[in-house]
Amino acid sequence: TEEEIVGHYVSLYGERILSQPPETGFNRLAVIVPVLTVVGGTLVVGALLRRQKSRAAATAPRAPARPTLDPSIDERIEREIREET
Repeated sequence: TEEEIVGHYVSLYGERILSQPPETGFNRLAVIVPVLTVVGGTLVVGALLRRQKSRAAATAPRAPARPTLDPSIDERIEREIREET
C-alpha cells in the first residue's frame, strides 16, 4: 500500500524525505513560527506608522507669527509699495 511505501522511505531517509512533515512535536514550529513572524511584523509596522503619524500631526508647521514692527516702518513699506506700482 501507499502507507507502507511511505513508511519504508521514512525509515530509510527520515522525516525529511516527506514533502510535508507530520504536524507533531517540534515540526509544528515549521508552521507556527512563520505565521507568528508575519503577524508580529505587521503589528510592529502598524505601531510605528501610527506613532510617526501622531508625531507628524503634533509637529505640523504653523503659520509664522507676524513680527511686531514699528508703525512708522509699516507705513513706509506700504508707501514704497504704492510708489512702485
